[in-house]
Amino acid sequence: MKNLASKNVDINIKPLCVNEAINKLAGTFMQIQQTLDSIEIHDAGYSKEFWEEVENALITAAVIKAFGIGKKSERYLGVVKKVVRELNTAPSKG
Repeated sequence: MKNLASKNVDINIKPLCVNEAINKLAGTFMQIQQTLDSIEIHDAGYSKEFWEEVENALITAAVIKAFGIGKKSERYLGVVKKVVRELNTAPSKG
């Protein structure tokens, strides 16, 4: 196991099991979705590419907040982006 203290990580934090990680990610997904839904748009003339960059930045920030900066965040970032994209394109059941 790597020396966590050398990476400015709290060594008192225990690693997450799969179920804990999934629960934490589910909360992160909901926070991301709520944030994206509540963003005030000042100018509707922005490009799709710009919105995707904003979305990527928020997703990245949420993953870093949930898992810190490290391999765990790197591992989950792609998965989180994919799930958020699927949530954004899924037909509403409301």
